[in-house]
Amino acid sequence: PPAMCAGCPHRGFFYGLSKKKNLMVTGDIGCYTLGAAPPLSALDTTMCMGASISQGHGASKAFKQVGSDDRVVSVIGDSTFFHSGITSLMDVAYNNGNSVAVILDNRITAMTGQQQNPGTGYTLMGEPAVEVDIPGVCKALGFKDENIQ
Repeated sequence: PPAMCAGCPHRGFFYGLSKKKNLMVTGDIGCYTLGAAPPLSALDTTMCMGASISQGHGASKAFKQVGSDDRVVSVIGDSTFFHSGITSLMDVAYNNGNSVAVILDNRITAMTGQQQNPGTGYTLMGEPAVEVDIPGVCKALGFKDENIQ
């Protein structure tokens, strides 16, 4: 079965998540989807590209409504964040969400062949381009500096 690459920093991240209690982890399409497989078994959901943040936001609101103390962490990669995650994060800010979104930024579209993305500073043809700054995007969406790490 597929597994995370040797030395991949995502392994340690998912290992840490797998040890947490009262935590739902919503995932997305990409390398980090492999965090759902044993031995990590750290992901509770994977639906489609860009859905992790929306799912996490909805689950967090639902947990609060029923009085649950469960927390939610949404995991998304940098490429998927640029493709379809930004709007979901905007909705979290707009609706005063209380979920945690983790954007795993490895500066490349890794699982499908090492393509460039808007965060790399290069086009798919290798030409210099604007390098989109993820913390800057989060700040522009309305998140406070102390909530961006």
